[in-house]
Formats: sequence, C-alpha cells, structure tokens
Amino acid sequence: MVSMNSDFASHPLDVLQRALEWQSEGHAFAIAFITSTEGGGVRDAGSIMAIRADGRFCGYLSGGCIDADIVAQAQSAVETNRSKQLRYGVGSPFVDLPLPCGGSIDIRIIPEPDVQTISEWKNALSMRADASISISASGEIQFGASEECAFTFSYRPKLRLRIAGRGADCLMLAQLSQDAGYDVCLQLPDEEDIRSAKSLGLTNVQHLKQVSALPETDDDAHTAFVLMFHDRHWEAPLLTQALNGPAFYVGAVGSQRTHDKRKIDLKLEGISEQQIDRIHAPIGLLPAARNSSTLAVSVLSEILSGFEASRPTPFDRSGALLLAAGASSRFEGGDKLLSRLGQKSVLANISDRLAAFPLRTRLMISAPHHSARRDEVSPAKWNHVQNTQAADGLSTSLRTGIQALGCDPDIDTILVCLGDMPLIPADHFRALYSAMTPDTEAVMTVSNGQLMPPALFARSTFAKLEALTGDEGAGKLFNSLINTETVPLDDRYARDIDTRSDLETSEVIHG
Repeated sequence: MVSMNSDFASHPLDVLQRALEWQSEGHAFAIAFITSTEGGGVRDAGSIMAIRADGRFCGYLSGGCIDADIVAQAQSAVETNRSKQLRYGVGSPFVDLPLPCGGSIDIRIIPEPDVQTISEWKNALSMRADASISISASGEIQFGASEECAFTFSYRPKLRLRIAGRGADCLMLAQLSQDAGYDVCLQLPDEEDIRSAKSLGLTNVQHLKQVSALPETDDDAHTAFVLMFHDRHWEAPLLTQALNGPAFYVGAVGSQRTHDKRKIDLKLEGISEQQIDRIHAPIGLLPAARNSSTLAVSVLSEILSGFEASRPTPFDRSGALLLAAGASSRFEGGDKLLSRLGQKSVLANISDRLAAFPLRTRLMISAPHHSARRDEVSPAKWNHVQNTQAADGLSTSLRTGIQALGCDPDIDTILVCLGDMPLIPADHFRALYSAMTPDTEAVMTVSNGQLMPPALFARSTFAKLEALTGDEGAGKLFNSLINTETVPLDDRYARDIDTRSDLETSEVIHG
C-alpha cells in the first residue's frame, strides 16, 4: 500500500529540492544511496532517496520490496545520527526481505547530510551541469569526485524537450513529458494552443511570432528538439537553429516524402548533408502513428532511447594511440601492416575495430615514409602524427603520441595499441576500460603470464611514459606503479605479426 507521505520522484534534482524544503522547515532527514547492485536491480548505483525523521520520503530505490524497510532504517539513523550500510538480497541478514529479482542491493544511509553540499549538488543540476558526489568511508558526502572516498557517483541534468509545433500532437507530447518528470519548453505560434497548454499545466510556453525572429534557445547536450509542424515556412529555420546547437536529438514529424522536401530546403539554408542526417524522420519508434497519444508515446520512447545512449562512457574522456611506425624488417616481402588479413589489411583490422568505439580522439603514429599506412586508415576517424625518430625505438613513438594526446585537458586516459596486433577482440577493449577505476594508474593485458599491449594508462602516468627510452616498453613502468590491474587475453588473440608465418597463423584464427 502506498503511503500518502510518499513521493516517487526519480531524478536526483527533485529529491534534493524536496530535502532542502524539509530542512528549511526544520525537519531532520537522511539521504539513502544505492552503492552497488548485483543482478536485476530496478535502480542504478547512485540512485537516491530522501527520508524525513517522521517517515515521509521522496524518491525510491526498489520496485517496492525494500523501500519501506529503508524508510524505517533511515528513521533510526536520523534518531541516532549514525550512518548505516545495509545489504538486501543475497548475503543479507534480512532473510525476511528477499529480492524477487534475485541478486543484491547495497544501501548507504547518511543522516543529517551537510546542507551546503546538498545545495551545491542541487544547484549544479538546476543549472543543467553534470555533478559528482563522493561518499567517504565514514559516511560523509562531498561535492565532486574524490579518489580518496569509498564511492563516487555522477549525475546528469534532467532530460529537456523543446517542442515546436501546433495542435494536439505537440500538446500531448508536452503533457506526457512533463507528467513523466522531464523539463519541457513548448514553442507555439497559435494563441489558442497557448491557452490550451496553460490549461494543461504546462508553464514554460513560448510564443512563436515570426520566422525571422525565433526565440533564443538554451539547448544543451541533454536537450531533445522535436519539430511538430506541417508548415514548411517554419520547418527550415527551426531545424537550422536546432542543428547548429548542441541538442543530442533532433526529430521532425511527417512522412519520408515530406522529409525529402525538407532536406532540399535545409540544403538551401546551408545545412550540410552530415547535419541533415542527424534528423530523426519519420519521427518515433512506431511508423505512421495516427493519433496524438500514440504519437507522443512513440516519440518520447525514441528520445529516451537516444538519451540513454548519450550517457557518458569511459570512452568519452579517452584517446586511442595506435603505434604503427615500425620498420617491418623481419617480414618477408612487403609491409606487414599492409598485408591482407581477411578482407582488410592488418592495420585496418585493428584501426577499424578501435574506430567503432566512441573515443574522444584517435591518433596513429607512423614514420615519415609510411604514407601508404596513413592512407590505409580512415582520415575521418583518425588523426596522424609522424615520428621522425622512429628508428630510435618504440619509446619515441610512444612519447610522440602521449605528448600529442596529453595536450588535451579533457583526456583522462590513453589506450595504447600496436598496429601489428590485429586480432584483439572488441570485448577485450571494453574489459580494459571496465577495469579502470578513478584510482587505477594503468591496466595492461596479460597473456600466458606476460604483460603486453593493449594497455590503458591514466593521466598520472603520462610523464613517466614520455620518459621511457629506446625499445623500452611500458611493462617496466607498469611494474613500478602501485594501483594497477591486468585483464587476461587468450593467447590466440595476443599474437603480433612479425613474419609471414605469423600472418599465416593469424589467418587461420581470423577465419
């Protein structure tokens, strides 16, 4: 039975705002965090719930199976002013509270958290900035990421929908989105629609008056723009404005025939083919929805799918460094990196696999005379730097690449790969990134007890990598570090190609 004192808000901003309201009214409260999950949990790690001393709460951490107990535990924590670490499910002492989905959920309850920290957290999300929160071993909440804390969680601002159009379709989408807890900005040209929007409780409504004087937007990377006009004179200006901004999603109603005409108008506005391809059209997951409610659900579902896909990943702040400046002196007859392995060259096998990951940047190091190697790697996906000292050893290529990538302050890690190791599976790259935590200095591959590339290095190691000399590899540096991890790799895929015999063996494995 749902308590009248419950508020099942899901976004941290709503929970934090409610908690601060309680604090201003003189109510003591606690914040409960999911610190980890195993199995099929309803909420992610980092999800929060605010619980007042009298049992009123905002937010939820499960499908209803443990929330009541969390409330009771939080009331006790507030009364004693002592934090609690709880486990539900597998390994829990609460045998009377099994999780129907299996697995386990770990909860940290922090009573009377620092109000200044909660305010900073709330303000960052209100200003549509990403925010990080760390929890110390003693149960203190700190604003910002901290390697010294037991837990660190990252949070995104709310999804925002900017909807421009007229009639029932856009009103229904706006109402559904606002009821679901998302930010909504509705842009309407018709006064009758504006009155209808306000009667539905939609508050952020802008009046579109002239095509030549569109309102300024505050779109960001968490904004979806939806065009719900069937008026061509509005379409191109509004879409041009959205495509020139940072919105992660741009969609437009209409049939494929309508969109083909729209594309012509956009090209006349100077919009590139690449930008036009960003438009989702026909819009929605369901083709040809014929009523406003179905269309609204279809469109919002498509937007949510894109929003989840746009979540920050470990690849966002990482660069790939592909070392391909070797002399190929032991390979009989030609350049080993340009030799065919399946349908591609040895070099293209590894470079194309890396290009499939959403890395911040990719850089290949080659010698000045390796123009054919540079031509083999897609210039749209790879940058190139020439190493004029390639003959002096592998370390010179490593130094050249680290210096080039390290200049970007938004790169936290560098993935170092060799151009002559074409069989590394994509799953192995993912495993390397999964092993890299905020306090890990490096993650290396290990096969048959031997350290080898590919390897992932944190920014704290960049200067040490630059100091390597000759053919000295990163293994020696790795062994000198304190916080490291290794990821095993089947020796079938750990092969590098130095000779024609190596290539023939790899062809058998590659299939």
